[in-house]
Amino acid sequence: MNNYIPLNKAVGPKLICDGEQALIPQKLGVDAMTFNFDGSACEHTTCAGAPEMFIKVEEDGLYYFGVEADDTGSISIANEKLCEKDGTPPNGKLNPATGARFLKTGYYKVALSYTNNAYTPVSNNAAAFNVTMDREPIQEGKYEGNSTMKREFSPSPKIKLWTIEKESTITCEPSKNVEFEFEKPEPVTTEEEGNSQTKNTPVNIVVTVCKDETER
Repeated sequence: MNNYIPLNKAVGPKLICDGEQALIPQKLGVDAMTFNFDGSACEHTTCAGAPEMFIKVEEDGLYYFGVEADDTGSISIANEKLCEKDGTPPNGKLNPATGARFLKTGYYKVALSYTNNAYTPVSNNAAAFNVTMDREPIQEGKYEGNSTMKREFSPSPKIKLWTIEKESTITCEPSKNVEFEFEKPEPVTTEEEGNSQTKNTPVNIVVTVCKDETER
């Protein structure tokens, strides 16, 4: 499927990650893991697996993104890496990386990656991964102290992820209601005698003919 799909060409969009929780909430005692949120089964996350995942953009404009991870995390949009949180010591604990991109209305394919290194003892090894998306610059969380478990994620909105059944072959814009009204000229009176006359103002209606295979 394409990296970008217009809103009116997305067939069967389904919200699979509603942004209520971090992709990987903070937790202790985890082994080392590398996970790509690109369609694999989401065994370590709160969202279900999907063939491909998209973000939904409902208005043209500049969008801000943030990646918070212990240890390393990144986000790519339409196959281009936007930002990556570096996990090189001493930055293995929960810390952020941010980026921004101008996006037009539609669905964009995204890929999220996460890597956690195991430390000894593993019982003290923490994992955490969160991705934010907003129209405003991403707010910082509370990153004080040396423990990831005592740090807090950004309060900015968490990313929402969608799946799309297929891209429609629709060849026209969505149907729209068209409103029109007749002109209402002010009445003109005259003292002349004669028959009264009424003149019509024709209405021009322009129609675009197109084919929508999805709606048949």
